[in-house]
Amino acid sequence: MFNGTYRNEKGPALKKVCFFVLYGLLFFYIFEPPVFPAEDQGRPEIKNIQLNRCQDRLCVSFRLERGLTPRIEKILQSGIPVKYLFEISLKKKRLLWDNELKHLELARTIVLDNIRDEYVLSFYYPSTRIVTVSSLQEALGYLFRIRHLPIISLNKLSKGERYFLEIKASAKKGESSMPFGRLVKLFSSFGFSTDPYEVEFRY
Repeated sequence: MFNGTYRNEKGPALKKVCFFVLYGLLFFYIFEPPVFPAEDQGRPEIKNIQLNRCQDRLCVSFRLERGLTPRIEKILQSGIPVKYLFEISLKKKRLLWDNELKHLELARTIVLDNIRDEYVLSFYYPSTRIVTVSSLQEALGYLFRIRHLPIISLNKLSKGERYFLEIKASAKKGESSMPFGRLVKLFSSFGFSTDPYEVEFRY
């Protein structure tokens, strides 16, 4: 009979197996095809575009409808940040081409703080600020409603000329330090981009 000490190799191997199983379950939980209700929810779109005067500037108000798709909501509830980008372009109507006078990019990011059970919203334009709310509905109100956003000084517009404002929105994964962030970047297609919406006006 041999007396000796034997190493049990099952421990580390079992940990690796458990890790990959949990990793795989998380991956399929995030990326499984979304289940849509029988009634078509429709694509995200820009609605209620309104132009008004804010002191000496041209301002715009609008909202994004259906910006929280089922897949984006699932990604968000997993703790991955989601970034919404609104691109706004003011152009002057020309006979052969349009002259772009102003182009703005309005970025807003939302992430769920699972420890505090709160949604953290980051705004980058026209000023940088962070807002924390407790409910998703309240968070969406901050994210999807744009009110009185200054576009351009009125003294840069010519009276009697035709202009049009183009707005489009998109969503994608925000920056994340989570270990599966690279997988999301490589394989995820949960984001979207709306069609551009135009409003033509004469100053």
